[in-house]
Amino acid sequence: MQGRNSKMGVMDTEALLAKGRHDYRAGRLIESRTAFLAALERADCPRADAYYGLGLIANTKRDFDEARSWFSRSLQVDPHYVNSRFYLAVLLQSSRPIEDSIRDFATVLAHTPSHEGARHHLGEILSPKAREELGRVSGRDARTSGVAGSQPPHTRLWRDSLIGQIVDTTRRMEPWASTPSVVTVADFRIQTYDDMGDPSRQVSFSLRGRRIVNPLPSIGDWVEVEPRKDRNGALRPHKVCNLVTKTVTHVPVGYRA
Repeated sequence: MQGRNSKMGVMDTEALLAKGRHDYRAGRLIESRTAFLAALERADCPRADAYYGLGLIANTKRDFDEARSWFSRSLQVDPHYVNSRFYLAVLLQSSRPIEDSIRDFATVLAHTPSHEGARHHLGEILSPKAREELGRVSGRDARTSGVAGSQPPHTRLWRDSLIGQIVDTTRRMEPWASTPSVVTVADFRIQTYDDMGDPSRQVSFSLRGRRIVNPLPSIGDWVEVEPRKDRNGALRPHKVCNLVTKTVTHVPVGYRA
């Protein structure tokens, strides 16, 4: 512990913030909290991103009162810090007038139109007609929006895997080569996030096989995908793990197509 503390003693504010983000994504919540607190002590002025990081940690630990406090302090420093406004709006949604929630989620979308979580929560609040309009404006049906929120605590299972939320799934059957057998094809798309929880990129996958073990997770579920390249160089999902239930969806050896 002393070695880590002495190392952090020579790190500047930006390095401490980067360490806090890295430790948070790796599930090292104690180390992440220590780094964010050290960044606040080292900074020349209060940092909204450090308070936001502390709020994420408290939210992940389900200490919602503390999370609300940190997100509020982040907004006091920077009223335009979108991620803090989103998480605070979610935490306060059930305890304040609906108009306040609509205003906050709309503010998030005005700044970041692709914000999955704000679109989902605003879509739930608004009427079905307005929800359809929200989907058209954003370029997709709001009914398929993922529920963006804190990633559940999770130790990465596979090297070079992708972690994100499922935002779309389809399942179909196809003939298998020239045989009477059929292949099950489970297509799905995940939304990945950067180190501070901002939407990053969406990645599409197809799980194919004459047999698929365990159902594919549902829209909104957090998953870890182990991708592998097939003989043509295309990226295929080898295994898909639901981060909450720990259920692994995969095609057994000998049943792949």
